[in-house]
Amino acid sequence: MMLFINADMSSFPHAKLLGTISGSFAAIMLAAFWNLKLRMKREKSS
Repeated sequence: MMLFINADMSSFPHAKLLGTISGSFAAIMLAAFWNLKLRMKREKSS
């Protein structure tokens, strides 16, 4: 995944914008995933 992003960086001028968007999107997805995981764990214990 990282190699693909690096390849994009060198071949496209707007790759920095694309990288920022995909990076923030990945962070949001990760946060949502952890939030869901914690919520499920809490429901199981209660």
